[in-house]
Amino acid sequence: FVADTYLFLNTIHIIIALDTTMSEGDQVGCYPRLNGKMVHSGNYVERIVSVVGVFVQDDGEVAVFECCDGGTFPVSHTPDLFVQIGIPFFVEAVGCLTMDETGHPIMNLFVQRDLGADFDLETYNQMIELQHSPKFRHLFSP
Repeated sequence: FVADTYLFLNTIHIIIALDTTMSEGDQVGCYPRLNGKMVHSGNYVERIVSVVGVFVQDDGEVAVFECCDGGTFPVSHTPDLFVQIGIPFFVEAVGCLTMDETGHPIMNLFVQRDLGADFDLETYNQMIELQHSPKFRHLFSP
């Protein structure tokens, strides 16, 4: 019963977040894939985003995430979420990007997906840069 209630509350939390953080033009299940530079740009605040990289530090509630381009930012998560630290634990993190009280980005983590130990962050970052370039953006749009 407790697990079912917890799952229900998390589902409601995600549905509310989806409803309040999707920008015009976003589609359900289609979130911008970003690198650290893009996270820090401020262009994706109050949006659900996806980043790929590794968690490099965790205090049980806030972890430090290192993106595919080496940029870092904090990620808040529930204490019951186990976060693997360091290489070779490559993950995709999906959550709502907000700004903290000092104007720095922080992600409220919804889900993390294990990408395994054999992942080329440099190649992935090149793909992210291509996705966001004006020349190729139309190829990656929903």
